[in-house]
Amino acid sequence: KDKVKVLYPRRLCKARGWNICTELAIEMTNEFDNILFSFVGRGGNENSEDFMRELSKRNKKIEYDWYDMNNMHKAYKNTDIVLIPSLYSEGTSLSLLEAMACGKAVIAGLVGGLTDLIINGYNGILIDITKNNLKNEILSLAEDYERRLELGRNARMVAESFSKEIWEKRWMDILTKQFTK
Repeated sequence: KDKVKVLYPRRLCKARGWNICTELAIEMTNEFDNILFSFVGRGGNENSEDFMRELSKRNKKIEYDWYDMNNMHKAYKNTDIVLIPSLYSEGTSLSLLEAMACGKAVIAGLVGGLTDLIINGYNGILIDITKNNLKNEILSLAEDYERRLELGRNARMVAESFSKEIWEKRWMDILTKQFTK
């Protein structure tokens, strides 16, 4: 409860809100002793990964890493808040489903498939992505441990509806109906 870790598990590119999140991470880790940021993802270009490596060396409250799909659960393990701050070009987000399945409080943008997965205020927070809006929501959740837990519990329940087994069954039903006529 003392430290609050904020995770950005996305590609390091503008469309996914990386630029805003790096600015915010620098600002918030300088302003608040209890806020930590973790960035996990590959770059939209070489410079973004180099930038994150250098930033994490200079600021010990900002981490940068990358995991393959089989180890991605490690990124979520000690995380309190997950950011899915897409600005545009977003479908059904695997990162969002991972965060929800891990029972994490999520703040996401009002874009594409994110609005299909999050019921605002129930299993996550949907906002217009700006630096100020993100900062306000992070601070609100950082101060309210019980709300983070509640959002995480509800996120986990919703994520179960998107399990791989259910997805496979739905596709098999569609294919069976289509080819058995």
